[in-house]
Amino acid sequence: MNATLRVTPLPGCESHTLGSHSFWECYVRTLTLTSYHPVGTCAMGSVVDSTLKVKGVHNLYIGDASVIPSLPSANTQALTILVAQKLARHLQYLAYVRHKSCPRQFIWTAQCCLLEI
Repeated sequence: MNATLRVTPLPGCESHTLGSHSFWECYVRTLTLTSYHPVGTCAMGSVVDSTLKVKGVHNLYIGDASVIPSLPSANTQALTILVAQKLARHLQYLAYVRHKSCPRQFIWTAQCCLLEI
């Protein structure tokens, strides 16, 4: 087949020899991406507790991918939905406990329950 490796200069790595350790280090540092799935910026345990409440801040909860401590090997969408559902159920529980007189069908509306959580 006479296949050959096409060598094109990688901007920023021209000074390194192709295939050398320093080239691959430059390559990885230059081309590594987050794939738009950043996690761990508000990691559970260090920034938020097990109920997703921010430690040291009154009534502030985080329910997105930032609470996941490390990047999973799969897409983060399903895990983010799970985190959001966990937070939604916890907020629903808090609303129900704090406002037992609030009709059950209105637990999700801010006018009835969630303003005072």
